[in-house]
Order: sequence, then structure tokens, then C-alpha cells
Amino acid sequence: MVHHRVFTEPEKGFVAHTAASKILAEHADVQCDAKFEVKSRMKLYDRLSQLHVDALMRVFPNHQHQGFSLAHNTNDTMFEYLDKNPDKAKRFARAMRSFSSSLGHQAFVVIKGYAWESLGQGLVVDIGGSQGHVSIALAQSYPSLSFIVQDRGEVIKGAAEALPGDLSHRITFMAHDFFTDQPVKADVYLLRRVLHDWSDSHCINILQGLVPSLKKGARIIVNDGIMPDPGKLPYLAERQAR
Repeated sequence: MVHHRVFTEPEKGFVAHTAASKILAEHADVQCDAKFEVKSRMKLYDRLSQLHVDALMRVFPNHQHQGFSLAHNTNDTMFEYLDKNPDKAKRFARAMRSFSSSLGHQAFVVIKGYAWESLGQGLVVDIGGSQGHVSIALAQSYPSLSFIVQDRGEVIKGAAEALPGDLSHRITFMAHDFFTDQPVKADVYLLRRVLHDWSDSHCINILQGLVPSLKKGARIIVNDGIMPDPGKLPYLAERQAR
């Protein structure tokens, strides 16, 4: 109420809703986003102060997500954990859809950020594309393009059935682990907000997985955030970014 103004105090002793809390109360995707933050990420934050000690006491097969693994009492990475928990995977997918609609992350940034019309009747592989919200937006703007959305099986479950009817012949979904070789030869491989989740060595592995399917003229398009240097943005903007 004080910092983010989600609620307001119109007079002493009374708390009132705002436009922000109305969205939280009524928008299912935003609710999933909030629950994901509270039930998953805040557990991680709670353990970060102990991470450097606890991590020395437990050895994980994959050290990429130690904080998440400790917080959820599992040896799995976050994505392996979601694979085994379909309800949480669905909530995560909807939370990402909500996040992608926030300022600076909307699909129009992708739509306007590349000359998609130059591809003609090209095929785009949307890697880590969740339930296809970006591919849907691109397909609606560029009717000559076709799309394959790749993500983990539990993440894309039910996505094809939710497609607008006029797009069902141009957008398909494929379960794929992007740490394995890419099986599809395409004109464009889109990595939107994927690489920031991984260390440099993992990013190299993700990109190397594309090599076997790259044909002459193929493109790899990366749409992701670049962290600003400290002090370069206003306080609240920098706080949000970090």
C-alpha cells in the first residue's frame, strides 16, 4: 500500500481497492503470476541467505537452480520440478503469459522489432514459447508465416486446443528439450526471454543445439533483457530490473 499503491487508504482506518488490486482480484493470469511469486519465488528468496552454506552441504546434479532446489526440498531444477507437477507447470505458464503482457514485455516489441515480412512463407520455431502467446501475435500480424512452438510437454499441454480457430493450421506445438539437438529445419529460431534464465555455459549449449538443423540463410533471433549498469536508470526502474 505504501510503496506500490496496490491498495489505498482514503481515510484513516479504511483500506480501499485501486485499479491495480481490481486486476489482481479479477484477472486469472495475474492471479497465477502473484501465486507463483508468493508460493515459489518467495521460498527461494527466503533461502538465499543460507544458500552459500547449505549448498556446500548438498551436492546437486545440476547446480544451475540450487536456490530453487533448496527452497522446494528437491534435487530437481525448477523446470524438472515443473515437469513432475502439472498444476504448478500450468500456473507457471499462465504467470509467464501475464508477465509478457507487462510494460516493455508485450508481444508488439517482437512484432515491430524484426522485418518478419522478409521471410515470405517462412517457418519460425518459437523455442521455449510456453503456450504460444507470442507466436499467436506474430501469426495474426504476418499471415504468410507458420510457427512451431517448442517447450516442455507439461507446459504446452492443452495449448493447441486453446488456439484461435483460424490459426490452428499455422501454429503447432512440439515437446522439446532445448539442451538436445534441434530436430526442425526452419527459417528462424526465436529465443524470447529464454537465455536470461541460464548461465553462459548453458546458453552456449542451447545455441549449439541449433547447429545440426541450421540451413543456409537461417536466422537466430534473441529477444531478451540487458541489465543496465548501476545508477543509469531512475531508482524504481533499476529496482524493478534487478
